[in-house]
Amino acid sequence: MKITTDRQGIRCVGKSWEIRAYLRRLACHQITLYQFLNRQYSHEQKNK
Repeated sequence: MKITTDRQGIRCVGKSWEIRAYLRRLACHQITLYQFLNRQYSHEQKNK
């Protein structure tokens, strides 16, 4: 499964059961999609 994030959203590519499982894991956290994307984007910027 491949997941890419940017400032605008998330792109998940893989089998349907993998994507559903990933989204279920995200739903367990109490952060918003906006907060998640900001964290992912800032983490990716630090690794460059």
